[in-house]
Amino acid sequence: MALLNAPLVLAGTLRYERPDRLEKHVLIPYDERVAIAGTEIIVENKARGRSQRFSASSNASLQALVESLRATLAGDLPALERHFDVAFEGSARDWAVVLVPRGAETLALITRIRIAGAGDRLRRIDIDEAGGDRSRMSIEDETR
Repeated sequence: MALLNAPLVLAGTLRYERPDRLEKHVLIPYDERVAIAGTEIIVENKARGRSQRFSASSNASLQALVESLRATLAGDLPALERHFDVAFEGSARDWAVVLVPRGAETLALITRIRIAGAGDRLRRIDIDEAGGDRSRMSIEDETR
């Protein structure tokens, strides 16, 4: 974020269960869980004792962001192409999917998403925001 002097580093887990469940659980530096099932999103911040529920379908940009990851993990190219122009880079051994939002509302917030992996493993998600901020999620296999 442009306001920060150094990157904000979070650590936790990311889990995907077919067909549509995705959960990100941040453990460090705070405890927060974001669970997505279908279009329902639940955000629980244990440190603040707050929980919120809302629908991704009420916000086109949020729905596109959710689908970018879920459709990539499911190998669902038609779902990706509903929301993004899709480009592939690399090979099966070292690959990336570059997504540029098609909708003006989403493009006003996110200019590009790059999802990279190796073989059948997701390794990194980079999100470039329209305002110049960037987020990078590095994913390591928990069996290591």
